[in-house]
Amino acid sequence: LQKRFAGGGQFKVMHDWNYSLNNAPGRLFGSIYEGSVQAEFRQPLLAGRGTEYTRIAGPISEQIQGVTGVGQGVLIARVNNDIALADFEAAAANLLRDVEQLYWQLFRAYHIYDAEVEVRNEALAIWRAVEAQAATGNVGAVEEARARDFYFQLRGRANAARDSLYAVEAELRRMLALPVNDGRVMRPSDEPIQGQVLPTWEISLLDALARRQELRRQKWIVTSLDLQLRAARQLTHPRLDFVSSYRVNGFGDNLLGDPDDGVTMKNLGSAYDTLVSNNQTGWNLGLQFSLPIGLRNAHAQVRNFELRLQKSKAALAAQEIEISHELA
Repeated sequence: LQKRFAGGGQFKVMHDWNYSLNNAPGRLFGSIYEGSVQAEFRQPLLAGRGTEYTRIAGPISEQIQGVTGVGQGVLIARVNNDIALADFEAAAANLLRDVEQLYWQLFRAYHIYDAEVEVRNEALAIWRAVEAQAATGNVGAVEEARARDFYFQLRGRANAARDSLYAVEAELRRMLALPVNDGRVMRPSDEPIQGQVLPTWEISLLDALARRQELRRQKWIVTSLDLQLRAARQLTHPRLDFVSSYRVNGFGDNLLGDPDDGVTMKNLGSAYDTLVSNNQTGWNLGLQFSLPIGLRNAHAQVRNFELRLQKSKAALAAQEIEISHELA
C-alpha cells in the first residue's frame, strides 16, 4: 500500500512472505516461512519537492537518477481538458455558422428559382403569342424563332436554379444529419431581419479577442507550457531525498499454528507469532543525493520548453493580428 502526498513525499507499507521447502543439510526446518512488514517514507528536498511541482508534473520518480517528464500532473490534465473544450466549442460554433449560412443560402436559392420561373413563364407566354401571330402571318419566322430560343434559354436558367436549390438543400440536410431523401421539401419560413447595424470597432475587437475559441485554446497552450517550464526548471537542482524505513521480520516453520516448534525453545513454529512479537526489527534513516555532471538533460529540457513557450506566444500574437484583420 502506498500514499502520495501533495508535497512530493511517499509513504509505503509492504508485507511479504517467502516459503522455502528444502532438505539440504544444516537447515533447522525442512520448510520455512520468511517475511516482514516494512514501512517506508521518502520526501524530496530539492528537485521534485513542493505542491507546485507535484500538481504540474505529478509525483517525481522513486529513482534517484534520471530526468522525468513534467506533464503528468492534475494542472496539466485540467489545461488539456480546457483545450479539448475549446476545440468542441469551436466545432459547435462552426457547425452553427455553417447551418445558418446554408439556411439563408436556401432562402436565396428559392427566391432566385421563383424569379427564374416567373421570367420563364412570361417568356413562354410571349413565345406563344408570337407563335400565334406567326400562324396568321403578322409576324415572321425569325421573330418566332427568337422568342422560342429566348424561352428555352430562360427555361434552362430556371432548371439550373432548381438544381442549385436542391444542392443547397442536400447540404443543409447533411449538416443537420437528416436523411437526404425523406419525401419532404425544406423551405425557410423566416424572413431576413431588416435593420440598421452600427458596430463599434473597439467593443467588437475586445469581444473577439476575449471570446474567439482559437485564441482561448492558444492561451491554454501557453499556460500549459509555462507551467511545464516551471516544473522543468526545478529539475535542474540536484536530487536530495530524505528516506526512512522501519522493518519487522518474521520467521517460522509454519505460517500459522502452534508457536512451539518442537526443536528449539524460541517458539519458531509460527511465523506470524514471531512477526507480531516484534523481536526482529531493523530501521533505516538517511539522505540520498544525486548530481549528474552538468545536468545536461535537465537543462536541455528547460531550453526545449523555453523555445516552445516563445513559439506559442508568437503564434498567439499572430492569431490576434489575423483575427483583427478578419473582423475589419
